[in-house]
Amino acid sequence: MGVFAGIRTAAMARLGSDNLEGLRVAIQGLGNVGFALAEQLHAAGAELLVSDIDTFIPVAHAPSAKALRMNMRRLLRALSR
Repeated sequence: MGVFAGIRTAAMARLGSDNLEGLRVAIQGLGNVGFALAEQLHAAGAELLVSDIDTFIPVAHAPSAKALRMNMRRLLRALSR
């Protein structure tokens, strides 16, 4: 994924290493890209801070609060592995 590669490149340029273990990364939005990025960053050992603006959108609208709760559960399951 390009975002993950960009973060590794930025870490190398700024910190002198592309090792993301222990690096604190904030992700705004847990849609398709944000969720996949969170999985990759977790696998690399990064500390994640995540949020999504759509937590208050009515269930009738997409992405819904219900879908976000499901994404958060999926993310937590992935991170607990």
